[in-house]
Amino acid sequence: PMYTREPLHVARVRSLKSIAIVRSRAHGFSSISCVAALQWAMDARLKVVGPSLAWCDRWMNKTQTCRKVNNHCRCGVQDEVEDLRASLGLSYQIEDVPTFYEVDEAQLGNGLVWGVIDSDTTAYFEGILQDIALQGESPDIFLNFASEWHNMVNAMFRQKYSPKMLLGWQGGTQAGWGEAYDEFG
Repeated sequence: PMYTREPLHVARVRSLKSIAIVRSRAHGFSSISCVAALQWAMDARLKVVGPSLAWCDRWMNKTQTCRKVNNHCRCGVQDEVEDLRASLGLSYQIEDVPTFYEVDEAQLGNGLVWGVIDSDTTAYFEGILQDIALQGESPDIFLNFASEWHNMVNAMFRQKYSPKMLLGWQGGTQAGWGEAYDEFG
């Protein structure tokens, strides 16, 4: 979970101002890393651009923890923060701060399949980027901890979103990363 702390500190030093975070529920590393990244973003005084109510209305049924709380959309649960409080010094209430976007890839497209771009999962990730844009934001930093990172990168390409700093899993992306590997061959 410490993976993002220093890059976000560097982002602050370099005058970057905002971040959006996407986490997968496919495995624990992504889940706890994004819970910790919220703290590191707050420590770096970055504005966290999280899911809107409209996004929650459309997509929360494709997540495990996203819900409406006091006229906001929140993803993650306080128990996750509490589990890391002592070891990492987390000090926030998850229902009181903008959170990460969440995905449960098993509920989308072809299920949790690495290395294959599918239109339904890409559309979900495009929905995240569209939600960010509808909030009038274009975060300087994008933390992509989606297990199906290739669908997120495809969505970024399709939405013409290019952050100043991209963190997370991009699978060693090469110039031809999307060639002939989508669901249509």
